[in-house]
Amino acid sequence: MKLSQWGNQHNHGPSPTRIELARIKDRINQAAISSALTPRAIVNSQLAGISDQAKTALPKLRNLEKTVGRKRYADGQQVPVPHLLSEINIPEQLRRTKTDLNEDFIMADTGPEDPNRIIVLASRTDVARLASCDVWLCDGTFKSCPQLYYQLWVIHGRFRQAAVLPFIYALLPSKTRECYRRALDLVLIKIDEVNLGARPNVVVIDFEKAEELALRTALPEATIHGCFFHFKVRSDAISMRILAGENIPLFSRVEYKRANERLLNVLRGGGGLRNPIEFLTACSHYIRF
Repeated sequence: MKLSQWGNQHNHGPSPTRIELARIKDRINQAAISSALTPRAIVNSQLAGISDQAKTALPKLRNLEKTVGRKRYADGQQVPVPHLLSEINIPEQLRRTKTDLNEDFIMADTGPEDPNRIIVLASRTDVARLASCDVWLCDGTFKSCPQLYYQLWVIHGRFRQAAVLPFIYALLPSKTRECYRRALDLVLIKIDEVNLGARPNVVVIDFEKAEELALRTALPEATIHGCFFHFKVRSDAISMRILAGENIPLFSRVEYKRANERLLNVLRGGGGLRNPIEFLTACSHYIRF
């Protein structure tokens, strides 16, 4: 009998999982060059719909995000990381929208010489649509905010009475009344350029006092309402403290009681509202400062 030596050769087909992983890596590298999205957004988009086997064999997400950065650096696309507000320099490929209109997306920038620099992101179309909205909803987020800024303040609008859409994204260095007022002035100046004097009838916010005061000054004719979601979070926290026997200030107990009475009146009688939209609007806007 004659034996044949095959060495390290394999006689089985390639692993489907390895092939899938190689394709994922190739897609991430291609997207790193062709897309202006953040590394995390690129990785998340390319991992959508992959198999369970590939998920278990993937490197850590942080390593995949670093792959995007390395690819961009090798391709000469790496943007220097700023350490001061004055060092922020938005590259040209990120300054315009990706829509057919190709609009300028930097609505306002108070400039590198401003120690409290504010950058507002919105296209002219976004501003025009917000100007047509009778209801605004304002909220700040911290998780999606760059490290040099305190918060990303977003202004939504009830567009065409059908949907609530985000239109304005403002990078704010603080949450002072003056900071909110400056951002609002920048927005209102642009609104007047497309629709002179257009202002909302109602503004819904969370329980940020500086934000409320700035809005009352900038929009004296608008009715300011508190957001039910944020009230629920706060009232639940107060309820837990009351049940735990803590000494809650009297004004907290009184406001908690009054706000619940207002909501119960709406829920029990509908407040004379004739259709579901009016009813739900009243439920979500029932708190008035």
